[in-house]
Amino acid sequence: MIDYNLIRRPSVEEVVPEKVLNRMAIKIYMVASLAWDYADTVLDLVRQARISETKKHSRELQAVRERYLRFREKHGGDSMAEEARLGLMFEQLNQKRMDRLYKHLCVEIRYTTQLNEQWRTICASVLTALSVLDAIKLYASECDRRIAAYGALRRHSILQDEFEQLGRVLYKFVEGRCYSGLVTRRQVAQELYAEILSLETTED
Repeated sequence: MIDYNLIRRPSVEEVVPEKVLNRMAIKIYMVASLAWDYADTVLDLVRQARISETKKHSRELQAVRERYLRFREKHGGDSMAEEARLGLMFEQLNQKRMDRLYKHLCVEIRYTTQLNEQWRTICASVLTALSVLDAIKLYASECDRRIAAYGALRRHSILQDEFEQLGRVLYKFVEGRCYSGLVTRRQVAQELYAEILSLETTED
């Protein structure tokens, strides 16, 4: 009888071409730089508004950011400047889409809540950041499927833990104030995901 526990599966590095892994990583961290920019906007807004109830969430978000940066400095810190540059290019490429997202979110929030203008702005900014994060998660799931197709043993998603943590902390800013699953958010996340995939196609 075969003991399948003794059958060694190759590691990711052994069977997945380095070029493929690098391409996946640069796409994720390229768009990640954009997600962190939008998260920073949320922090700026709540600071300016001096909303005491958000201070705890702000500290949590900053702690997640610090863990993320420590990991990136240790693993791929030399590519962070290039990722930020590509992230800016990606934002410019999708500027009209992002502007439409923000405006539509503001409208949806205005007609589905009783929030004042200040909170509508904060909620729209949070949901914009979450939309970008959703696109990253969709792409990371696709990367995980591709890696699995090589027959490689992978105990962890290609997506860094801090992205999941970022999403949870961002949600705390809007929890109980507005619905986080607004139609526009889901639509734009899918559009951004498709845009990431199209960038891959143009490189092949």
